[in-house]
Amino acid sequence: MKTTLWGILIALSLSACNQSVDQPPTEQQDISTINAETDLTELSNEVADNMTTEEDVDSESWFEGVDEYINQSDEPPVEFHLSEEYDIGGNPFLQLNMTAIVDQVEIYDVTINRGNTCAPKFWHRQWAGHGTLKFGHVRTAFMGCNVNAIKEVSVSTDVGEFVFNF
Repeated sequence: MKTTLWGILIALSLSACNQSVDQPPTEQQDISTINAETDLTELSNEVADNMTTEEDVDSESWFEGVDEYINQSDEPPVEFHLSEEYDIGGNPFLQLNMTAIVDQVEIYDVTINRGNTCAPKFWHRQWAGHGTLKFGHVRTAFMGCNVNAIKEVSVSTDVGEFVFNF
């Protein structure tokens, strides 16, 4: 019984691999028929007729829609808010909040007064001053200088460098 069953299964699998005459030819058979029956000069002439030359391409239409995926905005990807706060002892300190206003932005560097004065003493939650921010995320820096001492904050991001004047 087992031998008969195995014999039937093998016969069916072998017959499935064999193509009969009434089946349509495969793509590979079509290509070999074309290659055998078609003159190569006819094919090369047909390809040459269908090729586009430089004169056929309108340079303005070629670039239509290409820049729709490029961020054309000159708007900065972050906002800065500067405020003077007081600690428990009544001592003033400066707080700088940076908020992402785009879906995602990579911050490379934040520089205050071109690096000359008023560098942040530290960033809240040990943020290193660089990294990825998503929309609405806020990073806070604390500085020990007067609010009037901050003249410029520049931020270097993956979409460019932006300067904020206060």
